[in-house]
Amino acid sequence: MRTTCFACLPRVSRRARTGTLPAVSWVIPSGVVREHPPGRVSTAQTYVSHPVNSVIRGTDWKATAIFLAWDD
Repeated sequence: MRTTCFACLPRVSRRARTGTLPAVSWVIPSGVVREHPPGRVSTAQTYVSHPVNSVIRGTDWKATAIFLAWDD
């Protein structure tokens, strides 16, 4: 099984839409995207929604599981 962590969100979104993501992928926000102060919750939510929506619209959606974890 191939596993990849992508630092570049546009790459994740593009690969999700085209069905070319590896078996396991993860997106880890950092810097201004974090929800902890001084970050904004709305910024983090928008950040997360892009790759999720790309997967939903992608060719592999029927065979995909998405797990979200938040550090409260």
